[in-house]
Amino acid sequence: MSFIALLIASGIFSLMGMMFVVIITIIKKHFDDVCKRYISIAQGTVDGVWEHYSGPDINDMRSYYPIYKYIVDRK
Repeated sequence: MSFIALLIASGIFSLMGMMFVVIITIIKKHFDDVCKRYISIAQGTVDGVWEHYSGPDINDMRSYYPIYKYIVDRK
């Protein structure tokens, strides 16, 4: 009896593993299609740096953000 239960349990876990592989393959294919369709590469340069103060005093926390310059579709 325990051999049959072990055989059934191993079959169930094998089936679950195959289902996970199929699901992950479908998700990866969808993600690759989305990346090809909506993500493009643009060459750019850093044109400057914007400095932001988080408090009323100039000695409070500062944050720096790069200002990018790039061309996409001749714009």
